[in-house]
Parts: sequence; C-alpha cells; structure tokens
Amino acid sequence: MHRVFIIAALAAFTPTSCLAQESSPAFHTLTALLDTTSPSSSAIDGVIAIDERPPIHEVTAATPSRLGTMVSLYASFAMLQTLDAHSTLRAIENGATERNPLLGNLAGQPAGLYALKAGVAASTILLTEKVRRKHPVSAIVLMTALNSFYATVVVHNYRATR
Repeated sequence: MHRVFIIAALAAFTPTSCLAQESSPAFHTLTALLDTTSPSSSAIDGVIAIDERPPIHEVTAATPSRLGTMVSLYASFAMLQTLDAHSTLRAIENGATERNPLLGNLAGQPAGLYALKAGVAASTILLTEKVRRKHPVSAIVLMTALNSFYATVVVHNYRATR
C-alpha cells in the first residue's frame, strides 16, 4: 500500500525537461538593449523597426518549467483519481462503507465510479488550465493542494482494506 503512495509522490515530483531553444526573460531584455540591427521602435533612415519578440510577461507565463510542472501535477492528479476509485472499491469489498453521501449509490459500481473519477479529473484539469493562463502560480498551488488531499484519501482507503 505504501508503494502506491510512493509512486504517486514520485510522479508528482519528477523533474521535467526544458527546451534548450527557449530563452529566459532576462535574455530577451538583454538582447533588446544590445541589439543594434533591429531596435525596438527607433527610426533608422526614416523606417521604423518593430521588435517582433513576445513581451516579457508572455515569456514568463508559459515557460517550459511551469508547463512541465503542470503536466506532472495533472498526470499525478489523474493517477490519484484512479487510485481513489480502486481503493474505494477494495475498501467496500472488505466491508467498509462510503462516507461521502454523494457517492453512496455509485461506490459499489466499478464502471460508474471510474467514469465519475475520469470526469472529475478531466473537469478539474480543464478548469485549472483556465486559471493557469492568468494565474500560473495559483494553478500550481491549487493542483498541489488537490494532489495532497487525494493522496491522503487514497492512503486512508488502502488502510481500510487491511
């Protein structure tokens, strides 16, 4: 039972790869200051050159490390939802009862419970993606809190199967 929790924890904290071609915001700022061939908005010989690089706030909001973090959090959340359904079914087989009144009738039906958990995972991920666009740090905190909560639920359910 502890192996399941360890695997879930390792999946959540697995480092992700970054793209070598992506540059940091500091690099964009430095190159904008040092670039003499294409100034941001100055006139050379009567022609205005415009810098086509994305603004710094766009670069920081979608850095590969944040996207990689979110992918890891989403994958671990989906895995925890699956483990929650599995552990709930095993606990009920061993005589435990479902304490969540919303799941009372569904807890004994494997297909229904897995379908519900898949819907919960998908809707949570979609809503968190909407949050991540404007508040990336809040999205990371939210998914970390949800993963911690469901990891606790899964461990509790597996302990009830003993």
